[in-house]
Amino acid sequence: WFEVLDGLLGKHWRNVGLAFNCTFLLFGSVIQLIACA
Repeated sequence: WFEVLDGLLGKHWRNVGLAFNCTFLLFGSVIQLIACA
């Protein structure tokens, strides 16, 4: 049970982390564009 739960949470949190990473990178490039412009 705990192994299944850990597997589901690990998969879920990896997706959340990936989405957060992409959003953070996109936000950073937008800030750089605004700073340069």
